[in-house]
Amino acid sequence: MRELRNKIPAQVITMTPIWKPPQEPFVKVNFDAAFKATLHHSYSGFDIRNSRGSVMDNRTVLNKLVSDPFTTEAIACLQALNLSCEMGGGGIQDTTAKQWY
Repeated sequence: MRELRNKIPAQVITMTPIWKPPQEPFVKVNFDAAFKATLHHSYSGFDIRNSRGSVMDNRTVLNKLVSDPFTTEAIACLQALNLSCEMGGGGIQDTTAKQWY
C-alpha cells in the first residue's frame, strides 16, 4: 500500500468560502438535498438570510414518494422559495452551487 501511495500524487485543493450578504430588499436562499433511491425519500435543507447576514429561517424537511435526484433538487428549491415568499422576502438572489439558468 505504501508503494501505491508513493506513486499516486496527492492533490490538495484549498477553497476559501466567501459569503456576501444580499442587498436590501433581497434575501439569500441556500439549499441542498439528498435522495435515497431505495426508499424514494429525499431530504431538503435550506437557510434564508437577510441583508445583515442574519439567519431568518433554516429547515430540514423529509419528502416521501420522490422519484429521482432532479425532482429532489426541484422540491428543495421550491420549498425554500415558498418559505422566503411567505416571510415577505422582497426578492431572491440565487446562491446555489448549481447553475439553474
